Formats: sequence, C-alpha cells, structure tokens
Amino acid sequence: MVIVPHTVNGKFYGRWYHLDSGKVIYLAHRKEREIFQAKWAWCIDNRTLEQSRARGCFAIGVLIKKEGKRQVWLTHIDDFYGEHSFRHRYETLQRGLPLSKFRVRPDTRAKAIEKAMRLR
Repeated sequence: MVIVPHTVNGKFYGRWYHLDSGKVIYLAHRKEREIFQAKWAWCIDNRTLEQSRARGCFAIGVLIKKEGKRQVWLTHIDDFYGEHSFRHRYETLQRGLPLSKFRVRPDTRAKAIEKAMRLR
C-alpha cells in the first residue's frame, strides 16, 4: 500500500491510500467537532473531490480519532454527488453527505463492511 498525504499550503487534510489491489481511497482527517451539525453531515471541499477523481479514487471518507480509537466513515465517491448530498459554502465550496448515508460507519459490522467495500 502506498500512502500519499494531502496538504494544502502546509496544512494537513488527509491521505490517499493506494491499495495493492489498484484501488484508491481518500480519507479526510477530521475532529468530531467538525461535523456540519445543521445537517449532521461530513463535508469535503470540491477541490479534494476533483483531485480524488483524477487519481482514480473509488471511495472517500472521514477518519477521526476519538478516545484513542480511530473511527471511519466511508462511501463511494459518487455518493457525494448523489441525491442525498448537498452543496455547502464554508471557507471553500464543499459537498456534504449526512452521516446516515455513508456506506461504512464506525458502528458497521464486519460482514457489512466486506459487502460495502465492493462498492460497485
């Protein structure tokens, strides 16, 4: 696996994971307080979504550290443009997706994760 950090102007935002299978996943590193509370959603800026598509990324998600454990929300990149997503303007133009619409959530069981990771 090859891991490529995502930084903008020296600020760390996440990582692209190039898996041995040839698939690419992007995980934005966030703090729990960064959830967009008005819609209870994770937001990712458009530029990152475009860069991820250009790298052939098929899945995108958010990783947080909570109480010493890592929690991951993961979904297909197209879900950020689907019927449940929305545009959000904060510091940059972003796309948001409610937590409930992520295909893999921290409370997801192992068998469901295996099924969701096919994502196609």
